[in-house]
Amino acid sequence: MVFMKRSATVSTVVTAWFLTGTLAIMLVGCSAWKQSIADAVTAARTAATESVSLSELARVSDSSDLLRALRNAPRPGELSVEEKQFLANANAVVKYWSQAKQTLGLADTAAASIPDEAVTLVGAAFLKNPSDAFRTRMDDLAGKMITGMVCSAANDMLASGEKQRLANVQPAYEQGMGTTFESMEAYLSQQLTYFGYDLAEVEQVVDVPKVVSASLSKAKEYVAAAGGIIQAPDWQTQRAYFYYLKLCVVPKAA
Repeated sequence: MVFMKRSATVSTVVTAWFLTGTLAIMLVGCSAWKQSIADAVTAARTAATESVSLSELARVSDSSDLLRALRNAPRPGELSVEEKQFLANANAVVKYWSQAKQTLGLADTAAASIPDEAVTLVGAAFLKNPSDAFRTRMDDLAGKMITGMVCSAANDMLASGEKQRLANVQPAYEQGMGTTFESMEAYLSQQLTYFGYDLAEVEQVVDVPKVVSASLSKAKEYVAAAGGIIQAPDWQTQRAYFYYLKLCVVPKAA
């Protein structure tokens, strides 16, 4: 049995039916266009505040469901003040995801650029021609230092709830190297020793402090892109959260 009471923009539907002997009642207090927008906003908020992988974000990050729902809304002249505010909030959610997508793109650029940046800065620090093996090792370690500092800094920027949400994800970067010149120099020396290099001999071939200093400077450029927040009508997310998901987390298996 269905009872319907209609007005110009809002209909109230009370539907009652029996399911396994139990009476279920569903109340829908708004029009179809408004409900579809509300559903899309809820999905967008859930993804923003609960997702811990890029695949989970991908379902809503293009805002296609919300944009489609917004296209079905009445023209502004047909709306009440409350409905206009409702649409303004929904459009703010679209803007939120646009900024999130931009941040993901910046992190994607960092992932692609850091290896080349490492090669360049290491090349500028050689005091004499190195062996191919040593050059490759230094390039790799410099790349890890830059990525490690960026990811450590991004992690530090996360809100407490975001850190808790990511507590069980698998990091894709070297942890524990710190973000200071001294800690990164210690990391580099430790790694070179681990791979069997004599540090006194290394210092004859490459200016280690210069590699560390250049890596820090380059990392700071990438860290700047992760700063600040992205604001939606009733929630906010650190840009660092999206940056961290893209650059610093091992993707979940499909």
